[in-house]
Amino acid sequence: MQRFTARWLAAFSVLALVMHEAHELAHTIVGRVLCGAWAERDFNAWSLPASCTTPVPTAAGPVFSAAGMLLGIVLARRAEWRQRWVGIALIFACNPLARIITTLMRGGDELTVVRNLSGGSVSPGAFWATAALVVVVFGGGIVAGWRATASVQHRVAGFVAVLIGPMVITGTLLFVVLNGLLKRGVMAAPVAGMPGLVLAVSLVVAAMGIASASWLRGSGAGPVAIAGPADR
Repeated sequence: MQRFTARWLAAFSVLALVMHEAHELAHTIVGRVLCGAWAERDFNAWSLPASCTTPVPTAAGPVFSAAGMLLGIVLARRAEWRQRWVGIALIFACNPLARIITTLMRGGDELTVVRNLSGGSVSPGAFWATAALVVVVFGGGIVAGWRATASVQHRVAGFVAVLIGPMVITGTLLFVVLNGLLKRGVMAAPVAGMPGLVLAVSLVVAAMGIASASWLRGSGAGPVAIAGPADR
């Protein structure tokens, strides 16, 4: 019987931090390429010079997250559980629920792109069209992740943990604790627009991700069991 192991959950938690930072780097690297300057940033917010008006750096983050989630969906459909567990981890490490909730609360990258394109405002039609797109894309990932956990022991509890976990981890550790340290001036001197604390934490998280990568293969390598009606 497949199950969410402690080692897999630990590796998944690290992967959520890795994917969050990769999302932020997608913003800032594209901004550097297109605008010729590094964005000033913390653990979740960034800004380019006012002269840089292209919405592409803003769009780069959610595009990266959607691409990572899509790769996870592909792997989660494989018959081998090693690959399926990696796929499940990728889907939810991209934090699809947060993308949906943030958009529905009229925030997030997706609506920022719309505001940039429309001169600062979002019409009701544009809002609902954007929200529908985000729900379809990232909600589809959530559904795929749920289906991939068929026949997994303690399925509902594990699913809730991986669905909500990335929001709790990033929201508590990065946005509250570490951004709080930055506001107090701890390692705040920038390196290519990135505060030293962000760089140090990112390097540590990357190293932890490499060290724990093999744990993402989960509790077994057998073929996927056929789910019965009660598992669907």
